[in-house]
Amino acid sequence: MKWASLEGTTGTPLSTTANVTSSTAPSINRTATGPPAYPTSSKHGPKDWDALAVTALASSSSDKDKLGDDDDEGDPLHGFFKKLYKDADPDTKRAMMKSYTESNGTALSTNWQDVGKKKVEMTPPEGLEAKKWEI
Repeated sequence: MKWASLEGTTGTPLSTTANVTSSTAPSINRTATGPPAYPTSSKHGPKDWDALAVTALASSSSDKDKLGDDDDEGDPLHGFFKKLYKDADPDTKRAMMKSYTESNGTALSTNWQDVGKKKVEMTPPEGLEAKKWEI
């Protein structure tokens, strides 16, 4: 079958010149009441991916409502740092920006007393090599 769109209910048959044989193509059991039931090796039976997608979208929208975010960020760590920066005093914000920028994203400090006195050195994780990027 040729898919006209990502979520379609009907398909267009492939031309007869296609190299797909019925013995190599997986069989799809279509039910009259719902989406096709694909073969599975799961011990718990087939998974309803449509219901899973609806649940995931609902949970991500409720997370955005809790954080008050308008953008589509799915990473909880990103949300933590966003909240940390939003609730910080001006010196802490300045320290976070200076340390992150000067270290090329390898360090983040909230202590302006320490960061304000000297340049923050780039310290890549062990086993990685830092490269200097020119603009």
